[in-house]
Amino acid sequence: MEKEVVLKTEGLVGFIEAFREVAKKSGVQKDDTIIFSGCPGTCFPTISNFAFAIQDLEAIMYWVPDADLDEARKLERVKDVGMQASEKEKPQGKAKLIVLTPGLLAVDFEKIPKMLQEALKEDGKLVGETPIPNFFENVGWENKLSFDYIIELNPCAVEVFQFKK
Repeated sequence: MEKEVVLKTEGLVGFIEAFREVAKKSGVQKDDTIIFSGCPGTCFPTISNFAFAIQDLEAIMYWVPDADLDEARKLERVKDVGMQASEKEKPQGKAKLIVLTPGLLAVDFEKIPKMLQEALKEDGKLVGETPIPNFFENVGWENKLSFDYIIELNPCAVEVFQFKK
């Protein structure tokens, strides 16, 4: 499958802005369904930031841990906190956009195409997001799943400074 770079940004803010641009290019509108899927814990903060960045599109957003639609939770804005997962609620209708995170590597791969078949609209868009360069290519998912977009955060160096007193 051929791919080309269509947008370049920098840093965490750029990562979130890139997702917002992808959501808009995917045609997400009011009352469309968006599903974010990944592993509990490490993947949720990223999708929470993504969901917060597109809340003005007024889509109905869900967190689906481990590609298990029976565990889906609606994402809602909590004042002075951000986007949070609420009680379990299976998505109503199929999704215009599904976002997969690298944490899904921890689940049986067959759960992912099953979720996509059950939950993605025929004209829906599949997005992979990762802070790990070439992750989806390296694990073979680019050839197994029909991605429309992959968003990679190529992290800069992390430095920790200790102050001597």
